[in-house]
Amino acid sequence: MKIINMARRNGKTTMLINAAYVNGAPIVVASEKRKMLLEEQAKSMGLRVEVYSLNDITMKRIHAMEFYVDDAEEVFERALMQLLGAPVRACTISVSYIDLKKEEKEDGQA
Repeated sequence: MKIINMARRNGKTTMLINAAYVNGAPIVVASEKRKMLLEEQAKSMGLRVEVYSLNDITMKRIHAMEFYVDDAEEVFERALMQLLGAPVRACTISVSYIDLKKEEKEDGQA
């Protein structure tokens, strides 16, 4: 899984829409409102992509070979809440670029 990590309003969702379009894969979002906004954004870009809310995935049993996820922290939080029945207060993640920075520092290049 790749992580697109950039500041807000810098094109992460646009990149995701393009990738989903090129690869013919659906995008998963946390809510119906976000689904509508993302569909509108894709349409304004002239692209047609399938967008499913987390509710669509769980209620309609949507299956695909691969998915793209927009605003992952919100999707994961809601999905885990549904699965576990309680809020998840914290989690950890290892992202490869952090390891790269560490290696650069060890080599004296950073």
